[in-house]
Amino acid sequence: MKNIIALGFFDGVHIGHRQILKRTVELGKELGLNPCALTMRNHPKGVLTGKAPLKLVSSKERELLMKDVGISDVYFVEFTKEFASLSPLDFALMLKNEYNAEAVVYGENYKFGAKGAGWGEYGIKIWESIGIKPYCLGHEVTAHGLTVSSTLIRSMIAEGDVKAASKLLGRPFSVTGEVIKGAQKGRQIGFPTINLAAKKGYVLPKNGVYLTRHSHNKQTYFGITNVGVRPTFYDDSHVFVECHILDFSGDLYGREVKVEFLDKIRDEHKFPTIDALKEQIARDRESAYTLIKGVNNDIYR
Repeated sequence: MKNIIALGFFDGVHIGHRQILKRTVELGKELGLNPCALTMRNHPKGVLTGKAPLKLVSSKERELLMKDVGISDVYFVEFTKEFASLSPLDFALMLKNEYNAEAVVYGENYKFGAKGAGWGEYGIKIWESIGIKPYCLGHEVTAHGLTVSSTLIRSMIAEGDVKAASKLLGRPFSVTGEVIKGAQKGRQIGFPTINLAAKKGYVLPKNGVYLTRHSHNKQTYFGITNVGVRPTFYDDSHVFVECHILDFSGDLYGREVKVEFLDKIRDEHKFPTIDALKEQIARDRESAYTLIKGVNNDIYR
């Protein structure tokens, strides 16, 4: 069966990306083509400039999110200097000959081939010259007065505005990692926590305390999560993701846990005494319970 292929990096698979992916699925049904996506396993900027942006999601998560929209197959290509040197025509021929492309779908800012030469009317002529139908989503996707982009979402998360970022993602921003054994400081002061081994190369929220949501054994729990250096206990720059799960008891060591960030409670602070920290955590719990009542099910479902 011939394919219709969505093109892009799709980091975060945000609401703008999903318009491209949904259009691919719709056109696939109309044209009798299999809806697919072709993307890069590694970010092109890492090869072209030596500095790749921090990722929003892993390749595995990207694939699952795209398939949730209705994409049948996701093809990952390793972006190398050799790949970057392909001419726009050679790139288009690769899609036709190696990926059975009959049509392609992409956003208006999508460029392909060496130095991004394949774009606009010139790009359309290349696709059409080899018998591939091009469909360009010819407008920027906006939400809440903002143009949706992975760059903007990363910036929002880095500033701690996880709620605004989630609106552009269309779901809560999340961090996934293995639960590792920590120093058990939280347990010692009456607020047991799990410590997440956050993966390198991925964006993290600004240091602070957040309302979060966790799933375990098909049950959902809310929690408060501290992202930061734990300055009351330590004097170094290593960032931890430490979660106090509300109304939960159990052992999660060694398990992979997904932490969804729903809202920010406060910035991270160094407290003069352990008692002062305990009093603040108790207030954080109360803030969390208040925020939970206002959670928007359309965004946080």
